[in-house]
Amino acid sequence: NLGLLKKLKKNNPDLVIGRSASFTDDKYGTISSLNDMGVNTYVQLSSKMDTEQSLDNIITDIKNIGKIFDIQEKANKYADNLNAKLDNIKTKVSDLNSDTKNVMIMVNYSDGQFGVFGANASLQTKMLETINAKNVSEKGGQLSIENLISLNPDAIVYVKANKNSKNDETAVKSLLDNKLIQNVSAIKDKNIIEVEYTELMGYSFRNFDCLEKIAKGLYPDTFK
Repeated sequence: NLGLLKKLKKNNPDLVIGRSASFTDDKYGTISSLNDMGVNTYVQLSSKMDTEQSLDNIITDIKNIGKIFDIQEKANKYADNLNAKLDNIKTKVSDLNSDTKNVMIMVNYSDGQFGVFGANASLQTKMLETINAKNVSEKGGQLSIENLISLNPDAIVYVKANKNSKNDETAVKSLLDNKLIQNVSAIKDKNIIEVEYTELMGYSFRNFDCLEKIAKGLYPDTFK
């Protein structure tokens, strides 16, 4: 990737930090190619699809980055605050007497077609499990109104993204107004939780805010 090579030479970084999927020739460059150029790398543990995932891995990433930059005390304090937030959410959910909530993670809704993030999105699925919820879609991809009716989620987490901003402006209203899906539980109960892509897929502290936002949508009486 000549463009990447020129950019690296211009900026001359000592370290590249990013998610696992970004270390490819057409993005940041492979780990080996970066190392050959004298650039160190840190792959976020929380982004690895072949690793057992949990929000604890984001906390580990923060502590590891603290070690890399020799700011362990600040990093550990911040990690402890996130851990306390996570424990608080878990405690509130564990006190509930509630059935598991079926959730669809939807993106880019338009004219009855949309995409979903499936249960193979490891960290995001674990986030749902943390709040006693289940991703109803096993795999990500494009779905239709018929799929939505068949899967019948209790709630929809609608993910807004810059690249889909045109559709996202009217997506939730279009969903709620669609006469074909009025018997879908999430539509009937108007339970659509809007989140930003960077909140759900950022592999960072924002995932904890996103988790709390989804929990509030699923359990409004508990998370006020």
